[in-house]
Amino acid sequence: MRIGFQGEPYSYSHRASTELYPGEETAGLPTFVACFAALESGEVDRLVVPVENSTTGSVLP
Repeated sequence: MRIGFQGEPYSYSHRASTELYPGEETAGLPTFVACFAALESGEVDRLVVPVENSTTGSVLP
C-alpha cells in the first residue's frame, strides 16, 4: 500500500503516516491539491493530511 502525505520527508505528516501505517511505502506531495489528486488518480492508496496544527490552527479552507 502506498501512503501519501503533504510535505517533505521527516515532516510531522510524514511521521504520522509512518506511525499509522508502519512498513508501508510513503510518498511526500507538495500541496493539499496534489495529495487529493494523487488519491483520485490511484497514485496513492491512502492519505495522511492535517486538519489543524499548533502554530496556525485550522488548515481547512
